[in-house]
Amino acid sequence: MYNTERNLCSYCITANSKGEQHMRSHGPPEIISVSGQLNKEKILKISQQVDVALHRLSLQSEPAELILVVDSCGGLVNKIFYELIQKIRSTKIPTAAKIYKAYSASAMLALATTRREIETNGAFCFHDGSMEISRLDISKDGVLTPAVARNLEEMRNLNRSLLVHNGVKLTDDMVQLLGATGKLELTPQKCLDVGIVSRIV
Repeated sequence: MYNTERNLCSYCITANSKGEQHMRSHGPPEIISVSGQLNKEKILKISQQVDVALHRLSLQSEPAELILVVDSCGGLVNKIFYELIQKIRSTKIPTAAKIYKAYSASAMLALATTRREIETNGAFCFHDGSMEISRLDISKDGVLTPAVARNLEEMRNLNRSLLVHNGVKLTDDMVQLLGATGKLELTPQKCLDVGIVSRIV
């Protein structure tokens, strides 16, 4: 295997059962930054970047990974965000997340990938369906409007499905804490222990 300086692609020569040789190309990974507060504009930008990256990777005979570099305290959860999560989960392209700080919505993005690692001093905080609301989201009798309540339930269901999809095994204490406070903040070692990440780097 060797690297070309011009296009940074790797090539691997293999032989089939007839002795015929084939050269497979491994292009460079596509790296997308998920940083800062995730507002509407930033989520849309990330979604567009993911579309472009997945298209480029699909052109490789042996696709490299789509890597999300996550350093974010989270932010908005909207329809585009849900579609972004499903886009990452459903692709056949290998996906990964390098976690520096992943809170709330950014933690969900990290969990949507198939392989994750966390920095030694990294932080991971999982929210069970928390979202920002305004006075307009509360009815006169002091309860959430049906639309907001529905969005909150959708977010909770998505959160839980991401945990199940990744085979994350929370301890009883973690489940109780998540139920009582609505959030779960984990150290890098805890992330490794429960299966959120495959390694600490």
